[in-house]
Amino acid sequence: MFKRFLKIFIPVSITFLIFFIFFKNTSINIIKKSFQELSFSSVFIYMILSLAGTYFRALRYKILLGGKLKLNELFLITLVRNFSVDLLPARTASLLFYTYLTNKDGIGIEEGGASFFVALFYDVLSLSVLLSFALLFIKTGGLYFYILIGAIFLLSLFFIVCMERILILFDKFTFVKKIRWIEKSIYDLKKYFSQHKSVNERINVFFISLIIRILKYLSLFALFISLTKVSADIKSLSIFSFGLSATELSSVLPVQGLAGFGTWELSFKYVFLFLKINIKNPFIVGLVIHSVTQVWEYSIGLLSLLFLLLKKR
Repeated sequence: MFKRFLKIFIPVSITFLIFFIFFKNTSINIIKKSFQELSFSSVFIYMILSLAGTYFRALRYKILLGGKLKLNELFLITLVRNFSVDLLPARTASLLFYTYLTNKDGIGIEEGGASFFVALFYDVLSLSVLLSFALLFIKTGGLYFYILIGAIFLLSLFFIVCMERILILFDKFTFVKKIRWIEKSIYDLKKYFSQHKSVNERINVFFISLIIRILKYLSLFALFISLTKVSADIKSLSIFSFGLSATELSSVLPVQGLAGFGTWELSFKYVFLFLKINIKNPFIVGLVIHSVTQVWEYSIGLLSLLFLLLKKR
């Protein structure tokens, strides 16, 4: 009971503390004005591109699950997965929701979990490709960023290509054979990866992952340019994409604000200050973008979850 209390109390306290410090010297009218500066067209573009990205994400899951679930079912499951990303640190909640809902449709826990983690590796792989392009427009710390992104690219590619071999090697450890559920899980995972070794599948999933990432950045960039009035060109988009990627690293922190609020905005502020983008009140810009995305994703995500649960009954 005490641990559950801490899991709620700590994120709420972090969010409250960050917002208290920030709002102490910021008028509420400035925040209201920032929300009012968002044009309807930019929000509409964001929603359309967000749904398009969800469609391609669902299509990727369909491929990774071997076509065992219908695309419309996976689309709803993916909407649930999207809103639950920030509920718990390190995307734990999204994994639980995804595997639970796919399991309801007859997909094994190990198979569902494997498709989820493989999708994450493809996300990282596509991200490293796009960020290497974005670095062409960033002058700060270029060489170090290229080394880091190159390492991320090679590591994610290694796991995608060699996961089955890693599991075979891991299966040779004595303690694995002594614990029945670990041995069974590794067996099921090896079976999954042995069925997904097609080069064509990997290429298709990679390019779908690129499309997902591009749609995500374009959707949020629509909100960003509406708030900051920066030029809508490839340079601004590239720098924004790099900054947003760095900001999203706050989601993997073991401790963060409630639904990411506070820690996400703080990361957004310091990342964009580091990138030397000339915008006023980056914390408020981050707050508005984060608020719009959370309201949208929670609204359609909870409706999708409700529909799926009622449908099962």
